[in-house]
Amino acid sequence: MTTETTTPPETTTPPEPNEFKRSLGELATDEELAVFTSTVDLAKAFKEAKRPQVVPESDKYEIPEGVDKTAIGHFANKNKMSQDQLSQALAFVKEMQETGSQKANEDLLKETNILLDSWGPDKEVNLGLAKRALKQFDPEKKFSAFLDKTGAGNHPLVIEFFVSLGKTLQEDGFLKSEVHTPPQEKSIASILYPNHPN
Repeated sequence: MTTETTTPPETTTPPEPNEFKRSLGELATDEELAVFTSTVDLAKAFKEAKRPQVVPESDKYEIPEGVDKTAIGHFANKNKMSQDQLSQALAFVKEMQETGSQKANEDLLKETNILLDSWGPDKEVNLGLAKRALKQFDPEKKFSAFLDKTGAGNHPLVIEFFVSLGKTLQEDGFLKSEVHTPPQEKSIASILYPNHPN
C-alpha cells in the first residue's frame, strides 16, 4: 500500500488591471491597446445601460405625509401590495390609532373625575395648591404649555404630584397662601421663649 502525496495546485491571483494593461502594452501596439481600452469602456457603458433603473420602493406608492415612506414602501413592495391595498391598510391603521386615542382620552377623563370626586370639599383647595406649585416652578410657562399641548396636565398622577408638591411647599413656607392673615402681635417673651406658656 503506497500513499501518494499530492501537492495542492498553485493558486494564482489574477493580475491587477494596471499590470494587465502593462503586459498587454508589451504585446500590443498603442493602437491595439487604445482599441482594447475603448472596447472595455464601451462594454462597461453597455452593461450600465442594460441595468434596469431601480425605482425606490417609497416612490412606487403614494404614501401620506407623516409616515415613514421608506419602511412603508419596503413593506408594501415585499408583500406585493397594490396602491389600493396599501391605501386601505394605511386608512385602517389610522382609524385604529384614532379610535385608540379617543378611548384613551375618555379613560383618562374618567380617572381624573374619580380623583377630583374623591377629594370632596377639598377639591378646589387641592387644585389651587397644584396650580400655585406649577406657577412657582414654571414662571415662563414652558412646562405648562407642554402639559396643555400633550394633555398630560389632566393625568391624575400629574395632578396628584403637583398637589403633593404644593402641600410640601406650603408647609415649608415657600408657597404663600393666597388668603392674607394679619400678623399677630407677639411679646418679647414669646419671641425669646416660644415654648414657654404665657
